Amino acid sequence: MTAGVVPAGNKLSVAMPTYRMPLKDMSDLLAYLKRIETDFDPGVSETSIVIGTLLPARNTMTGLAEAMGNVLQAYFAKVNNNGGIYNRKIELRLMHGDTTSTLPNMKHLIDDEQVFAIVSGLTAGAEEDVATLSKDREVPFIGPSALLPQRGLPLNRYVFYLLPGLKEQAMTLVSFAAKKADPKKIASGRLMT
Repeated sequence: MTAGVVPAGNKLSVAMPTYRMPLKDMSDLLAYLKRIETDFDPGVSETSIVIGTLLPARNTMTGLAEAMGNVLQAYFAKVNNNGGIYNRKIELRLMHGDTTSTLPNMKHLIDDEQVFAIVSGLTAGAEEDVATLSKDREVPFIGPSALLPQRGLPLNRYVFYLLPGLKEQAMTLVSFAAKKADPKKIASGRLMT
């Protein structure tokens, strides 16, 4: 790697890069390369990826928790039926609870279930705590939607929101309505739908 020569003594092609680094750094790199094959992240094995989700309590919000769980299970079943992710099947771990149990449930998923990532079903009111825990534990958190997504700087590299927050959605709705409205009807007090 440093002299441009293979173990048999032949010179490498000029297209192959050579590296100059201190002997200690080279030793550390070689030690890591020897173990990288068995150095899996939590929740990742040769056959599966464990994903967790935080859902509302089963008895609240008139079936919302069940519907959200069913959608996630159906989506990951489709992914698994199509070969999974790099031939690894997704195993979904569901946690139900109210807003006071969001953080303890997330800790359970990380510490006890050893999830690779968390796909949030609902974390309303706990977004800041969820973002902090995700960053502290270095566990990716994918929030399909959040009422108040964390936007502070510096950005949290472990938190991803697929949809904008409530404020942005409301602004988009107002902008859309303004473009579709007839100015004459707005002036007369009758908004066109």
